[in-house]
Amino acid sequence: MEAALQGPDHNRITGQLISNTMAAAAGTSPEVIRAATLRLMSDLKSLQTDCPPGVSASPVSESDLFTWVASIVGPDESPFEGGIFQIRVQFPDQYPEKPPRVRFITEM
Repeated sequence: MEAALQGPDHNRITGQLISNTMAAAAGTSPEVIRAATLRLMSDLKSLQTDCPPGVSASPVSESDLFTWVASIVGPDESPFEGGIFQIRVQFPDQYPEKPPRVRFITEM
């Protein structure tokens, strides 16, 4: 997803994301979904501009902002040193009021 989108492109993509999410989120108000979408877009932009060393994360697709894949590099001088660990992060429609579900994809 492009972090530098502004103006009409930003509005078009935000609208598409909200529409896609609303179709999948029965019972959640549009305002809550819009707030979660905007927060996730902000979080993504922050990660793209100032990501901690050894960490990366992004949505699995441009059409689903609520499902991300992240990678964490194992810290030096630990049993996990040299490892790269994949994680799936599923954000709820009520994010950030409710926390995401996190699951390691990499076998441990």
